[in-house]
Amino acid sequence: MENTPPLVTVILPVYNRPHVIYTIESILQQTYKNIDLLIIDNASTDNTVEVIRGIKDSRIRLIVNESNRGQTFSINRGLKLARGTYIARIDSDDFALPSRIEKQVSFMESHPDYGLVGCWVHYMNDADKLTVLMKMPVTDKGLRFMQEFACGVYHSAAMMRKSILDEFHIRYNPDIAMAEDYDMWKQIMQHSKAQNLGEVLLYYRRGGSNDSKKY
Repeated sequence: MENTPPLVTVILPVYNRPHVIYTIESILQQTYKNIDLLIIDNASTDNTVEVIRGIKDSRIRLIVNESNRGQTFSINRGLKLARGTYIARIDSDDFALPSRIEKQVSFMESHPDYGLVGCWVHYMNDADKLTVLMKMPVTDKGLRFMQEFACGVYHSAAMMRKSILDEFHIRYNPDIAMAEDYDMWKQIMQHSKAQNLGEVLLYYRRGGSNDSKKY
C-alpha cells in the first residue's frame, strides 16, 4: 500500500557534491526495496540539488536546508523526519554494496536486543580504487572494548533501531564536530547491544576529499 511506511529510512546528508548520484544509485539498487531515501541538502551552492531532482524515483525525499547548518544538524533533521523502523546512514561519497540493507535488516529483525549494526568496509581512493580492508569487531563485547579508545562502527555503514533513539531521546550532539558518530554509538550502547557484520558491505571513500581525513 502506498501509505505504508518503509521499513528502512536511509539518511544521506549532502553539500556541494554533484557526484552524489553514484551514492544515490547504490541505495536505489539495493536488493532490499522497502526503503525511503531521505536526502538532506545543506544549502549547496552548486548544481547538487538539480542533479538530485533529476533522479526519478518515488523513494527519494529531498529536503533542502535554508542555510548551511552543518552535517550534524542535517542528520538530526533527518532523524526527526524519518519514517522507518530502522535508520541507515550513508555519506555522499561512499557506496553501499547491493545486499547491505537486506543483510542488516535481516540481522536486526532476528536480534531485537540490538540497537546498532555496522559492517566491514573497504577503503576507496579518489580514483575509485579499493585500498585497505577494515575489519571491525563482530561481537558486542569486542565493539564495547574498541569504543573505549576508537570509533567501532563506520558512520556510513551504520543501521540503528529508531525505537531506541526515540525512547531514550538519543540524537547527535551538535557540539561535537567530526566525532558525532562516536558519541552516538556510546549513547545507543547504553541501552542496547551493537556489533558489525563480518563482511564488506560498503566502500568508504578515503581520499583527499574525505571530510574525516581532512579533519
